[in-house]
Amino acid sequence: MGQRTVYYKSINGKTLRENLKSDYTQFRDCALTSNNQSLTEYNESLINIDLETLLKDNATDRLEEWNQESIDNLVFEYFLTYCDYGPVQEKFEIVGPMMSTWRYEKSHKLINSSSDKELMIIWNYLIKGRSIKNSNPFISPDNDGPVIGFWDWSERDLLKQRLLKFYKGRNDHEGIEYVLTVIDELKNDKSELIINVEK
Repeated sequence: MGQRTVYYKSINGKTLRENLKSDYTQFRDCALTSNNQSLTEYNESLINIDLETLLKDNATDRLEEWNQESIDNLVFEYFLTYCDYGPVQEKFEIVGPMMSTWRYEKSHKLINSSSDKELMIIWNYLIKGRSIKNSNPFISPDNDGPVIGFWDWSERDLLKQRLLKFYKGRNDHEGIEYVLTVIDELKNDKSELIINVEK
C-alpha cells in the first residue's frame, strides 16, 4: 500500500506523553533486553547507540532533561515498536481511514497558501510531526523516515471549524476530507489524536 498516514487514540484516555512516562520503566527494560539479545544472536543493534546510552543512564524522572532529538527517538521506539509489537499492543487503537500519504498533497498546498497562520501551524503537525518536548517538527531517527505528531481536543475543534470553510463546495481535496472524517469519528471523545506519517 506504500506510505500511509495513520491516526490513533489511546484507549485509556491519556496523552502520548503520559503513557510514555507511565510505561517508561517497563519499556526501557524491554528495549535494552531485546537489544542485547539481538546483539548476542545476530550482532545487530535494534536501537541506536545514543538511545541505548540514555536508556542505561536515565531514570524516568530525568526525561525532561533530554534534548529534543533524544526525546523524539524515544517516542519513535516506544510508539512504533514497543506499542505496536511489544507487550502493550492494546494501549492505542486506530481511528479513521489509513490513506496513502501522497493523497494529502493537494490539501497541504491549499492550506499552506492560505492566510490563516493558526490553521497552518496546527495542520503542519500532520506533515512534519510534533515533538512532545516542545511542539517543534518531529526529528525522525531514520532521517526521512516516519514522523509522529498529535492534536489535542481544542486543536481538533479548531481544525474542524476552519477546514469546513476550506472544504465547502470542493471535491478535490481528499486530505481535508480524511481529517474531517477522523475528527467526526472521535465525536465528543477528548482524547489526544496521535498521527503517524509514513515517509
